[in-house]
Amino acid sequence: LLYFRVAANFGADWAEDVCSLERVGILPAGTLSVEFMLFAEYCQLALALVEIWVTSARARREAELSLLAEEAGVAAPKLLSQ
Repeated sequence: LLYFRVAANFGADWAEDVCSLERVGILPAGTLSVEFMLFAEYCQLALALVEIWVTSARARREAELSLLAEEAGVAAPKLLSQ
C-alpha cells in the first residue's frame, strides 16, 4: 500500500508538473497530447482513491485503538499523550 501510494503521488505530481509547463507557456500550446492530459487526470484519480483508502484504514485503526483504550479504562488525555 505504501509503495502504491508513493507511485501514485509521484505519477500525479510529475504529470501535473508537465501539464503546468504547457499552461504557463514554457512548452508551446499543443505540445502535449489529449491522451497525456487524460493520463494526468487518471493519475490524480488514482492518487485520490489511494488517499481515501489510506485515510479510511487509519481512521478504522484509530477507532479500534480508542475502543481498546475504553475497554482497558485508559483516560482519553493519557491516550492522546502517547
